[in-house]
Amino acid sequence: MDYRALQTSASSLFVHPVSIVLWFVLAIAAVILGYELAAAFLMFMFLLSLIARIWSGAALKKVDIELSGANSQLFCGEETVLTYTVHNNKIMPVIWLDIFQDLPTSKCLIPINNEGVEEFKAVDGKDRNEILERLNRQLYQLSEKETPIMYKSVYRLHRRFSFILWHQSLSWQTVWTAAKRGVYQVKEILLVSGDGLGLSQREKAYSLPNIPTFAVYPKLQPVNSEPFMRTIWSSRSGAKGYMEDTTVIRSDRDYQHGDSWKRINWRMAARGQDLQVNIYDTVLPKSAHFIFDGESFRQEKSEDNNALEDAISVIASLLMDLSGANIDCSLSMPKSRNFAAVNLSPKQGDTIDDMLFNLAGYEYYEPDILAGEVRQENPPSLFDFSRSLFSSDNNGRVFYFCYDAENVADWSFLEEARNMPVTVISYVNVDFAAISAILEVPVIGIDSVKKG
Repeated sequence: MDYRALQTSASSLFVHPVSIVLWFVLAIAAVILGYELAAAFLMFMFLLSLIARIWSGAALKKVDIELSGANSQLFCGEETVLTYTVHNNKIMPVIWLDIFQDLPTSKCLIPINNEGVEEFKAVDGKDRNEILERLNRQLYQLSEKETPIMYKSVYRLHRRFSFILWHQSLSWQTVWTAAKRGVYQVKEILLVSGDGLGLSQREKAYSLPNIPTFAVYPKLQPVNSEPFMRTIWSSRSGAKGYMEDTTVIRSDRDYQHGDSWKRINWRMAARGQDLQVNIYDTVLPKSAHFIFDGESFRQEKSEDNNALEDAISVIASLLMDLSGANIDCSLSMPKSRNFAAVNLSPKQGDTIDDMLFNLAGYEYYEPDILAGEVRQENPPSLFDFSRSLFSSDNNGRVFYFCYDAENVADWSFLEEARNMPVTVISYVNVDFAAISAILEVPVIGIDSVKKG
């Protein structure tokens, strides 16, 4: 086992190193001065404190914990079972052991009935940069109106055991419910133990060798995926990016240089007529590429981020429906707090699960203040199109999801997607005709994608 653990202590003043030395010095002084009872008492306190100190120091040595989940990929409402196993790999028993596990701040996964959950206080800050900023401002008194650092309630799972014998392993299970979208990584579990008298205790943040990762996928909802499977935009894009039904001939035209010989109507040619090329009916798009402008949803100014959650739910539902119809789906996600910007495509070996995982873990990107990044009121989404997915003529249509099509911070993706037909899907209603004319691409509302 690789511990990589940070161990700290929280002990009574009676077993502090200074106190232990003091007990010993006072016991020797009492012997010299002839105070036998006092010397006996002081020597007892010295030995008691020393033993408690040594005992607590050895309590967590060779103690480790394992964690595994029955199902690490869930949809909202599903349950999973987490199995914990504690190993005491030494000849000395562990008299008592407390185990603490921080719950996800997003509350995406919670123990059923909140069993074993307790509340404690933590620094109220979004990230380390914000906390450092506020501490520095308070330290140097840069602003008299600066709000002091506050504490917020956070939650953790607590489990207590007594008398874990030498070379003994204990296992138990907890049932967790997927409550909302999010990604939860259990990077470490806090172990607390000490001597049998409770005079001294030690804490060890045990880093799990294989970090369990649980993803709660976005909530699925009924969506109108039929327009994504038909050629409703064929007047703009022709048949490019669509699969053709060679059993249904829609029309024909004169042969042109460069036409495939497979399209030539050989029956008409056999009759001595001029070469004609068949134009087949288009049935399904070959692929659909989704671009999610996540940062644009900051404009909602809502703590619950209902618009963001709804848009992610719609995209996830479309991905599931279209992939079920054997349509290749790809996804571009901007840089977020948890992940770098990604372009996911079946051509690169990515799966729908990969796309749902990235959607599950999306959170607004927080700039690194210490690295010189500056916060913006309406920051653009930071995509990575270095490996463009839009260069192939075999691609289908691009669907660009944003909050407000009239206030998109960056339209540079239109240049990247110039070889593919694009449709912009706006969460809020705008003057669709006017913005379509300006962008020269269709703009529709997200309500047209939903059912009901």
